[in-house]
Amino acid sequence: MEKSVTDSVKLVRRFELVMSRNVQGFKNSKMTDNEIHDFAFEQFELDRTALHIICFNADLLLFEYFFPRLKSTLGARLKELVNMKDGQGDTPLSLVCVSPMWDNVQVNEESVADFHTRRYGIVKTLLSSGADISLCIKCNVNTPLHWCMFYGDYNSGMALYVKYPMAIF
Repeated sequence: MEKSVTDSVKLVRRFELVMSRNVQGFKNSKMTDNEIHDFAFEQFELDRTALHIICFNADLLLFEYFFPRLKSTLGARLKELVNMKDGQGDTPLSLVCVSPMWDNVQVNEESVADFHTRRYGIVKTLLSSGADISLCIKCNVNTPLHWCMFYGDYNSGMALYVKYPMAIF
């Protein structure tokens, strides 16, 4: 089915809300379950879904609003979305783990701890929703566990290790 101009405009506006990290704007968009379902699998730049983008930004507020709606709307298809690869072969789990702290201008102990807390919340939820770390391993590239440890995010690293102890290799 071809999208109407109105549907396309709505989609672009919702994508802009994700990119701008506008949680309140996203809530105000009042998406129906059908719209959430369609939006969930829509791919944008680099073939990334909204979930890929939210995870790369480690945007816990938007994630905490969007993910439960995905869960209730998608049902069994949630695992498919959680393990979906973008155009570069990255899943939402790999993107949240490799996500740098680029949004924190002043890097200090408190901002690092805040960023790690946000990442940990997303990693735990993705793992409990069926994220498969074996889909995150690219040839000769670090795993999500390696990236968490590289960034000093030991809580996320331990969550990954407990779920997938062989991921260290």
